[in-house]
Formats: sequence, C-alpha cells, structure tokens
Amino acid sequence: MRISLRSFAGAVAFATSISALNAMAASAFDWKLRKNHELHFSDQLANLRLRGIDKDRLQQALAAALSEWLVPDVFEPADSNAIALGVRIRVIRLSGGSPPAVLAQTGSLETGCSPVGNCPIWIFEKRGPEYVRILEAQGQTLQLRHRKKQPYPEVLIGGHASAFETELIVYRMRDGLYNPAECFYATYVATGPATSSRHPQVRACKK
Repeated sequence: MRISLRSFAGAVAFATSISALNAMAASAFDWKLRKNHELHFSDQLANLRLRGIDKDRLQQALAAALSEWLVPDVFEPADSNAIALGVRIRVIRLSGGSPPAVLAQTGSLETGCSPVGNCPIWIFEKRGPEYVRILEAQGQTLQLRHRKKQPYPEVLIGGHASAFETELIVYRMRDGLYNPAECFYATYVATGPATSSRHPQVRACKK
C-alpha cells in the first residue's frame, strides 16, 4: 500500500496538534496532586466537639443530603438522621470574614459510595441559622485552593475512573453555589517496578 507524502504530512500534523493540545491541558492544570486527600474516618460527626458549629442543625443538613444517596433496599429516608453521625467532616474557613463552613464525605456503599470508592462529598455554608449545601460531588480525594482576588477557594475533586486513571474536576463558586468548571484526566503510567504516581500525564476531558 502506497502512502502519499500529503497524507503522511497530514497525519504528522494531526498527531502534532493532538500533542500540543495535551501539552496545553497539562500546562493549564497547575494543581499539586500530592495535596489531594480523603477525610479521616476518625473525624465522624459523632466523635467531634465542634466550636462555632450548631451540631444539631448540621446533622439535619447532612441527613437531608444523605436521604438522596441512601441505598433504598438497605435504608429508609428516616434512617438518614442517625446515619449522619457517621459522616466524616472537617470544619473549614471559606473566606476571611465568613462563619465556619463544613466539608463532609460519606464512606460506605450504603451511603452512596461506588464500588471503587467514589463517595458523596459536600460543602455546607452557614447562612442565617441553616447550613446550606453549596457543593455536591462524588469522588475519593479533594483539596481546596485559595486564589488572589477570589473570595471563595476553588475545589478539586478526584475520582477513580479506571485502574490507572483519575478524573479531576475543578469546582468554582458562581451565584452562591459551587459548579464544575474544568475537567481533566490524570493517567498514571507504569514505568517499571513502580508507577509514575508523582508525575501523571494530565489531559483535558473530551467535550
């Protein structure tokens, strides 16, 4: 089979453009993945003494969020209030003058986690007497990053996509709620006895 020089040049140009797009995606993704983490299982709502947090109202907010994720054959919506005590939480400060907010993550199949470990993740912000759910996502790891001139931090949620891939979604605040803004895949390529976990290949998600 003969391949014309024009066809070969076109294939090279296409491959080069794809490589350039992948390089642009990698350069646009400037998060430090080693900072991604899960919330500790010891930091469950039932175990913590929380300063500046109305624990009863927070438990109600968690229960309302959980009721949408509970496995129907295992739990009734009425069980969500008790199950909320087992949710992992961390008190955070979203902006300088804001009241304490709460980062929350479940931890079991019955409470919405997938078989590969992607679990519901929420951020609750105190607005008036109530805790309002301002972020809802599903993943394994997370990190928050403050940027100059932005009152609210960006949130990166990492979720298991395949044996060697992590889906990374960046959330930004818009109109009082966190919305997905960017999507990437990090591929951990086997390079010998160990995997290149420190420097994965990052590409933008296909639209």
